[in-house]
Amino acid sequence: MKIIENNETKGVLYMLSAQELATALNISNVRMKQILKDRNLDFLRKRENGKIFVPHSTVGILLKEKGQEIKPEILSNFILKGGTGKSVLNVNYSCWLAERSLNPILLIDLDGEACASNMLLKEQENLDNLVTIYEILKNNLQIKDYVRETKYPNLFILPARMKALKSERLAGGRNPKTLLRKHMKGLAQRFGSIIFDMPPTLNSLTVSALLTISKLVIPINSDIFSIESLYLTLDELKEYAEEYECSIPEYYILMNKFQSNTIASSEAYKEITKNFGDRLIPTQLKFSAQINNSVNNGKTIREGCARELRASFDEVASYITGTKNNQELAQ
Repeated sequence: MKIIENNETKGVLYMLSAQELATALNISNVRMKQILKDRNLDFLRKRENGKIFVPHSTVGILLKEKGQEIKPEILSNFILKGGTGKSVLNVNYSCWLAERSLNPILLIDLDGEACASNMLLKEQENLDNLVTIYEILKNNLQIKDYVRETKYPNLFILPARMKALKSERLAGGRNPKTLLRKHMKGLAQRFGSIIFDMPPTLNSLTVSALLTISKLVIPINSDIFSIESLYLTLDELKEYAEEYECSIPEYYILMNKFQSNTIASSEAYKEITKNFGDRLIPTQLKFSAQINNSVNNGKTIREGCARELRASFDEVASYITGTKNNQELAQ
């Protein structure tokens, strides 16, 4: 058990209050607190008011004993178009989560171009020894056994290299509903969130990932091709979900590389607002050479961009996680 100061809880994610967990387990709040203390399970207590909050790891232990399970959030930034910043967003969102979560975060790189892996892997990493999704499928391995630490604390990765492009040979013809899931055993017990980075194409792996995720962010630029790709992405997603009897993930639309002083951005914003309403994330990420420079230098938005851009990304990430509506721990 750890006593925490008020400012230590700012931005912490994936915490339940003792009362919320007691309700889920159908026991009294008093009994819940007694179990935490008697069994020496991890929890946090705010010094100034004594309120108790329980991390993902403890919640998982207690729910499992009741025959229930805690499911990590599985998500991705994805659209059927290149150049919209998918990998950059996935990397930065993963790092943002890792800074705030009490539980490890995992990025699974399915893109043979390996942009996310190149940004996240440690410089001294031996690239010849990396196990990618290709080896996972070829040798029927479990992802949990081959994740690697990144250069950022609390963030892990199943990396990609160019050989991952050969994965389609192994994945073709398999049921996409179970293709990735059968290799994800044990991830829910270890990671608070799982992020997929995917190429902008529909192959067996990307379809499987889209049928696996619980939340999708569709980044678009302010051009007609991005808007067409948005509609195509949603149409394809709905068709695959219907074919394989899955629910489509909760999805949001992010206007990326936004230029408020251009007619194209203005018109795109009006169309998306009209047709998608509250699916549109209210904060836009503005076009900035700082982001490209950060990527080229192997840095995140937080490390390489000005305060305004960092603040905008914080707003977007908070909106995606829903922490804008869950502020009790930080108060």
